[in-house]
Amino acid sequence: MKRRRIFKANIIKGFFYAAWLSPAWAADQQTEPAATEMSDIHDIKPIVDMGTDLLWLLWVLAALAALAIAAYLVRRLWLRRKRPLAQAPGVVLPEPDQEAYQALDKLETDDGLEVKPFYFKLSSILRRYIERRFNFPAQEMTTEELLPHVNRLELSVDLAQPLKAFCHHADPIKFANAVTGQTRMNKDLGFVRSFVQQTTREPETQEQEQV
Repeated sequence: MKRRRIFKANIIKGFFYAAWLSPAWAADQQTEPAATEMSDIHDIKPIVDMGTDLLWLLWVLAALAALAIAAYLVRRLWLRRKRPLAQAPGVVLPEPDQEAYQALDKLETDDGLEVKPFYFKLSSILRRYIERRFNFPAQEMTTEELLPHVNRLELSVDLAQPLKAFCHHADPIKFANAVTGQTRMNKDLGFVRSFVQQTTREPETQEQEQV
């Protein structure tokens, strides 16, 4: 009987010992992987400050844009204030229409001239005539700068619209190697001659302006 009691007591002690040990063992099993996992995590590196370099680049771009705008405005002001072609001392220039007619006659007789040089010369004749006739630097302007001035001239629609069309047609030939036929070349030559004829100042008007 005594042995049985001892045996039962040992069993009860073992049971309570196992019950006490189980939560601690389970906690150890749960914390070990977490400790392993946490050992692989490192602190985040501080953010590198790139603000100074980016700000410097923005200042450079702003300065370049300001210089470009200033150059454009200076050029526009210079074009507006530039006087027509100065006449050399002792040299008498023909009237703008007579000068244009002479140049057109010479261009018309140049049969061997190719399309691109033809339009360069024809456009130059027209722009020089406009510059001398209406007193603004048409030869120095691009087409985009010239057309707003055309809108301010006292031209009929029958003259203003063909003039704009000629400029838009000539530019691709002059600068982009576009092609056109002889029929169109003759038509444009006739238009420039007609433009000069219809915008020539009357003799009385010329005398008044000279006085």
